[in-house]
Amino acid sequence: MAEQEYIFTDDLAEDYLALGNKLFWIDAPLAHTIFEKAAQLGASNALELFQQLVEMPEIDSKLLARESEPEEDPFERQERLVREMEAGDMDAANELGNILVEVGMTEDAISFHEQAALAENIDAQNNLGADYYKLGEIEKAITWYRKAARRGHSVAQNNLGALYMSQSQPDLAKPWFERGIKSGNTDSQMNLAQILFEEGEVNRALELLLPLADAYHEGAQVTAGAVYAAIGDFKLAKKYWLRAAQGSEPIALFNLGAMYKNHGQTELALGWFKYAASQGNALAQQLVDSYYEEQGKPSED
Repeated sequence: MAEQEYIFTDDLAEDYLALGNKLFWIDAPLAHTIFEKAAQLGASNALELFQQLVEMPEIDSKLLARESEPEEDPFERQERLVREMEAGDMDAANELGNILVEVGMTEDAISFHEQAALAENIDAQNNLGADYYKLGEIEKAITWYRKAARRGHSVAQNNLGALYMSQSQPDLAKPWFERGIKSGNTDSQMNLAQILFEEGEVNRALELLLPLADAYHEGAQVTAGAVYAAIGDFKLAKKYWLRAAQGSEPIALFNLGAMYKNHGQTELALGWFKYAASQGNALAQQLVDSYYEEQGKPSED
């Protein structure tokens, strides 16, 4: 076997086992093929592990369902919030604005968010900034994000940094991400790592990403894997993508497929692409369809 096929692994059989364990739940016949290949590569317990999966009792979904409080009727909720807002509750005004945003009525949400924001409601100030950003009114978005961010609102700090990133102004974004990190915002930590990586400061980027990735933050695991892949360390890239794959993170699943494809491991690539497609990754589905088309086989759902 060519040396490049092992650039990302010490034991290819373990790679097949990792895929088989995940793939079993969406395509048992293909998973069986994967376990058989693992056995051929030296994993003596591979077929036994497959049989254990087959014999695993189904879990009654009702046993997993958590009891929850009955939801408040939407109309009664809105009527209650209006009464509370009219009595001076600006949290209620902010929540009414949020409801309008959720149904795509951002322009109508502004009056509620603005009423609360002018009354110094910090969440509403951030939300008003988000309203204006969605409507393309960047200067107004900056004004309201900054009001909340300067008062220590970690989401606003991150949002302001992200706005500057969207305007290709990383030097303005970084100070707000740094403030967001101090406020405990993990999105700020991710975003600052992305800037540092793009600027070539790989070690600093990893210093921010790895504590999150090692604490099971899927987004950080995906990004850490991408950083390692970009610098050619595919073993560590695989390590973090596999961790994210435990939560069925679609980008991690796709990236694993792409890594195996680029290193000539077609079976492993197809399996991960198929799993990514089952989690809604459209590009993975296209690649699966193309594979079956090239093989003269109908695409499998």
